[in-house]
Amino acid sequence: MLRIFYDDAQAMLWLCYGDAKAMLRLCYGDAQDMLRLCYDDSQAMLRLCNGDAQAMHRLCNGDAQAMLSLCSVYAQAVLLRCSGYSQAVLL
Repeated sequence: MLRIFYDDAQAMLWLCYGDAKAMLRLCYGDAQDMLRLCYDDSQAMLRLCNGDAQAMHRLCNGDAQAMLSLCSVYAQAVLLRCSGYSQAVLL
């Protein structure tokens, strides 16, 4: 489960970074759409993290703690990545 989530989180970070760069090269309006997508995806990721952590908690406490830590780190990374590009667009 942790490996699956890790791979998905890596894909999410790459998608946010790669698509945002391409979108910034296109135009301001599209970049705004990308920022909304980043935000929505980050929110969905946080909801997924929370749901999976709750399920993991029912299995065992140790794995739940590991899962919560992993979710938190990657969710923060995604939010920071999106936030960085929003700053770039606003400039």
